[in-house]
Amino acid sequence: MALEPNSHFADAFDVDASGLDLRLDVPTGEFIVHDVHRDSPAEHAGILHDDRIVTIDGEPSRRFTLAQVTKMFQTPDRHIMLGLQRGSTRTSCVIVTRKAL
Repeated sequence: MALEPNSHFADAFDVDASGLDLRLDVPTGEFIVHDVHRDSPAEHAGILHDDRIVTIDGEPSRRFTLAQVTKMFQTPDRHIMLGLQRGSTRTSCVIVTRKAL
Protein backbone atom coordinates (compact mmCIF):
# COMPACT_ATOMS: atom_id res chain seq x y z
CA MET A 1 0.00 0.00 0.00
CA ALA A 2 1.31 3.44 -0.89
CA LEU A 3 -0.02 6.63 0.63
CA GLU A 4 0.14 9.87 -1.28
CA PRO A 5 -0.81 13.39 -0.17
CA ASN A 6 -4.25 14.49 -1.28
CA SER A 7 -5.73 17.98 -1.61
CA HIS A 8 -6.19 18.20 2.20
CA PHE A 9 -2.58 17.35 3.06
CA ALA A 10 -1.67 20.90 4.14
CA ASP A 11 -4.99 21.70 5.85
CA ALA A 12 -4.79 22.85 9.45
CA PHE A 13 -6.53 20.76 12.10
CA ASP A 14 -7.35 21.24 15.77
CA VAL A 15 -5.36 19.35 18.38
CA ASP A 16 -5.64 19.10 22.12
CA ALA A 17 -3.57 21.83 23.82
CA SER A 18 -3.92 20.49 27.39
CA GLY A 19 -2.24 17.09 27.28
CA LEU A 20 -5.34 15.30 28.59
CA ASP A 21 -7.08 12.24 27.20
CA LEU A 22 -10.53 12.12 28.80
CA ARG A 23 -13.39 9.64 29.03
CA LEU A 24 -16.94 10.56 29.96
CA ASP A 25 -18.49 8.69 32.89
CA VAL A 26 -22.07 8.69 31.60
CA PRO A 27 -23.86 7.95 34.91
CA THR A 28 -22.21 10.89 36.73
CA GLY A 29 -21.48 13.21 33.82
CA GLU A 30 -17.93 13.58 35.11
CA PHE A 31 -14.84 13.29 32.98
CA ILE A 32 -12.22 10.73 33.94
CA VAL A 33 -8.59 11.33 33.05
CA HIS A 34 -7.53 8.37 30.94
CA ASP A 35 -4.04 9.64 30.13
CA VAL A 36 -1.81 12.64 30.83
CA HIS A 37 0.77 13.38 28.16
CA ARG A 38 4.33 13.84 29.36
CA ASP A 39 5.58 17.44 29.67
CA SER A 40 2.08 18.79 28.96
CA PRO A 41 0.12 21.58 30.68
CA ALA A 42 -1.95 18.88 32.41
CA GLU A 43 1.16 17.17 33.78
CA HIS A 44 2.57 20.51 34.94
CA ALA A 45 -0.74 21.22 36.72
CA GLY A 46 -0.40 17.92 38.63
CA ILE A 47 -3.31 16.06 37.04
CA LEU A 48 -3.06 12.28 37.31
CA HIS A 49 -4.50 9.22 35.54
CA ASP A 50 -7.97 8.36 36.97
CA ASP A 51 -8.57 11.85 38.40
CA ARG A 52 -12.22 12.81 37.99
CA ILE A 53 -12.97 16.30 36.69
CA VAL A 54 -15.96 17.41 38.75
CA THR A 55 -15.97 21.14 37.91
CA ILE A 56 -14.77 23.24 35.00
CA ASP A 57 -14.37 26.96 35.61
CA GLY A 58 -16.59 26.59 38.68
CA GLU A 59 -19.44 24.82 36.86
CA PRO A 60 -20.34 21.15 37.42
CA SER A 61 -18.72 19.08 34.69
CA ARG A 62 -22.03 17.35 33.94
CA ARG A 63 -23.19 20.62 32.33
CA PHE A 64 -20.67 20.12 29.53
CA THR A 65 -20.57 17.65 26.67
CA LEU A 66 -17.36 15.87 25.74
CA ALA A 67 -17.34 17.91 22.52
CA GLN A 68 -17.52 21.19 24.47
CA VAL A 69 -14.68 20.18 26.78
CA THR A 70 -12.59 18.98 23.85
CA LYS A 71 -13.11 22.35 22.14
CA MET A 72 -12.04 24.19 25.33
CA PHE A 73 -8.83 22.18 25.45
CA GLN A 74 -8.10 22.92 21.78
CA THR A 75 -7.93 26.67 22.42
CA PRO A 76 -4.32 27.75 23.04
CA ASP A 77 -3.44 30.18 25.86
CA ARG A 78 -6.65 29.54 27.76
CA HIS A 79 -6.71 29.30 31.58
CA ILE A 80 -9.12 26.56 32.69
CA MET A 81 -9.85 25.98 36.39
CA LEU A 82 -10.56 22.32 37.10
CA GLY A 83 -12.02 20.81 40.26
CA LEU A 84 -10.70 17.29 40.69
CA GLN A 85 -11.72 14.27 42.73
CA ARG A 86 -8.75 12.00 43.48
CA GLY A 87 -10.00 9.08 45.54
CA SER A 88 -11.60 10.69 48.60
CA THR A 89 -9.69 13.97 48.17
CA ARG A 90 -10.93 17.05 46.34
CA THR A 91 -8.42 19.45 44.85
CA SER A 92 -8.26 22.04 42.10
CA CYS A 93 -5.78 23.25 39.54
CA VAL A 94 -5.49 25.58 36.58
CA ILE A 95 -4.42 24.36 33.17
CA VAL A 96 -2.95 26.89 30.79
CA THR A 97 -3.35 25.38 27.35
CA ARG A 98 -0.60 25.90 24.83
CA LYS A 99 -0.25 25.81 21.12
CA ALA A 100 0.79 22.39 19.82
CA LEU A 101 4.22 22.23 18.30
